[in-house]
Amino acid sequence: TVFASHLKDSLIYLGTNQGLFAKNIFDNKSVPKLIDKGVGQVWEIEEINNQLLVGTHEGVFKVDNKKLKPIHYEGGAWIFRKHPKIDDILYVGFYSGIAVFKRLNGAWKFINKWESYGESSRFIEFDKYGHLWVAHPSKGYYRLRLSDDGMELKEYEFYGISNKFFNYSEDATLG
Repeated sequence: TVFASHLKDSLIYLGTNQGLFAKNIFDNKSVPKLIDKGVGQVWEIEEINNQLLVGTHEGVFKVDNKKLKPIHYEGGAWIFRKHPKIDDILYVGFYSGIAVFKRLNGAWKFINKWESYGESSRFIEFDKYGHLWVAHPSKGYYRLRLSDDGMELKEYEFYGISNKFFNYSEDATLG
């Protein structure tokens, strides 16, 4: 099953439940070739600052010379989001929270993971105010407020059934 894809130059990369594959799109006889099955499930493939990053069940990797090189081992890298104002900061949503990466000497390096927030973070986006929002498929939403330098989580607020400001009705129907 394909979960992610990315076209770079003449290669299409396919992130599957079996690992990362690549295929030459200009060669009709070309078949997808397995680059690395050891990373397990591939969730995300994204080019950020001219570096092709891959989020997998085993962690964060980069594609280097048609091979996967580890950046950070940690279970379940779902998604990548750059800071909207600070170009050298990247956030990675994991099965168990969010980690901060910083671009140092041309490469992404793991800095820290926010200890106070441990929810699965497959869907994350910034709003126009610089808040990072996490949509949890079965719980609700989290709004995270970051430090001015983007490195630390200052606080977060939950918007879900247990939040008194969240309007939930079991009788509600979806139009």
